[in-house]
Amino acid sequence: MRIMRHAAVVLLVVGGCGQSSGPDPRATDSPTGTPDGAAPADAPDQAMPDAGLTATAVATCTPAGIALVEVSIPFPSGARTKKVRPVIDSFGTADPPPGTEFDDIYLPQSGECSVATHDRYWVCGRDGRAYHTWHPVTTTDALTGTPCSFGHEHGDDPRTSRLYAFAGGVPFGIANHAAFVGGDHEREEDNVGHKITVQNDFEVVLGNPPDGLPIAIAGFHCHWLSQLHQGTHSPDAFGHNEHEYQNNLMCDDGAARHPAGGAETHAGADNHTETSVQVLATIGRPNQFEGCDNAETPNVIAYPGEGRAPSSGAGTNREIKCAADQGWVYQSFPKAITGDTGEVDFIGANIAELWKPWLDIVDRSGATIFVASGYYAVVNPGRLYNDKPSLVPKRDLNGDGVVDDYIPTLDVCLAQPTLPMCLGPAGWMPRFSGPASDWWKQRGNPWNGTIRVVEPKSVAVNNLNTREWFCTDYRGVEGALDPVFDASGIASCPDGMLLQRIAPTVNHWLDDHATWGPAHLAGHPGGSSVNAHNGKTVGCGFLHEWVRFYDDEPSVHLPN
Repeated sequence: MRIMRHAAVVLLVVGGCGQSSGPDPRATDSPTGTPDGAAPADAPDQAMPDAGLTATAVATCTPAGIALVEVSIPFPSGARTKKVRPVIDSFGTADPPPGTEFDDIYLPQSGECSVATHDRYWVCGRDGRAYHTWHPVTTTDALTGTPCSFGHEHGDDPRTSRLYAFAGGVPFGIANHAAFVGGDHEREEDNVGHKITVQNDFEVVLGNPPDGLPIAIAGFHCHWLSQLHQGTHSPDAFGHNEHEYQNNLMCDDGAARHPAGGAETHAGADNHTETSVQVLATIGRPNQFEGCDNAETPNVIAYPGEGRAPSSGAGTNREIKCAADQGWVYQSFPKAITGDTGEVDFIGANIAELWKPWLDIVDRSGATIFVASGYYAVVNPGRLYNDKPSLVPKRDLNGDGVVDDYIPTLDVCLAQPTLPMCLGPAGWMPRFSGPASDWWKQRGNPWNGTIRVVEPKSVAVNNLNTREWFCTDYRGVEGALDPVFDASGIASCPDGMLLQRIAPTVNHWLDDHATWGPAHLAGHPGGSSVNAHNGKTVGCGFLHEWVRFYDDEPSVHLPN
């Protein structure tokens, strides 16, 4: 075992398998060592597991004898100290524990990094099971010792997040696994679609960030670490509306929303927004998506799939472009620029696939205690719905003998190669080799899902419980059991359940008694001032908030 320390994070890297009563990135502010949410024996208000039921988890990647470690999370208002379970991971340094079976499969093209190399990038999940995690696009092959590429990217390196230790790493597919084990609900998602967003120390604004209109600075900062499965190379998202979503958020909002004489509930000076959740979120409705939006109102297009209905009133959607929506081809390909706040922004066309996930956690009383519903957009998606086959004929794309209803975005540009959008970032169509029907999968195709935008939107906490740790199913619905804490304060849930953390607070101002924030903007903390204009007084505009270009690695190709 080797202990690695970087920034304020402690990492344990192991190559073998240990024993534990149930690992979890457990955090506490308790100066006495009693974990937050873990009641002493004489605490009457702590909900206890039902009699005769036992919450256990079988560890497969946790060494014996681990204990909570202390990490410091910086904010402009001062550092916050948390006790967390050490992150157990290997970013290419060790094989996964013996007996590990990954659910998401990596399928390298000829000459790309070996499966054995890909499997060395893993993290131990809250359930004690090893999962794939982030890796760089290129590395050294573990079998040959030569440089190689994985051919795909997973977004931001989560280790750069100030919440990495708080989150316990980012395990790809943990919610999918819980759905299968605990809910007899199989939802397979590929490896390449897992995308991570890190945004440290962003200045919060109240409400949704207006589109070029005045914004209200909230007076506090947050750190954000999220993961969303968001592939744009296949028709999976046309009909399936369940996708893994992990959301970690920490703010220094307690003091800001509780001025002297403030009447807001749950708003003490040390009462902050802190959440760490993992679910299969709903994104729109099953068996349909919205697309073909030449008009102001997108059409609802039926498409066979699976999933579940979103919660009542959920503001969620999947908006996917169609081959006939060609207004975008007359604009230039998206180009990175530096925004007014010094952050990355872009100019050019916006053919965005817009994903609006709905993540809610419901406690056993039926109360919704947490909701996150941001915007996740892909500006250069790899696919289009082929609503007008007269433009680009339908064909079998994956070799299964079935003619597909979608086409690679590149196919439209092959049909009209001189249009501005089809010239790509270099100003000309790239050169390919081999059959034209396979060009979309080759390196150099600029339509590969590598330019993405995130807008955090509203993040609402309404946890009136004294508890901050919950065992839920894959949907985020709390079960009958509370987490079990071992002697060191590390928590676990039954196999097939997901351990969630939502601070016992209320972070919104919705009534006439609020004394903080402009009354007309009372509500949840919403967006950020990132890429705002006019000295952070005007909103950034639709889909220009957290802009990411991951197209700097020429070896990335579809599927990605």
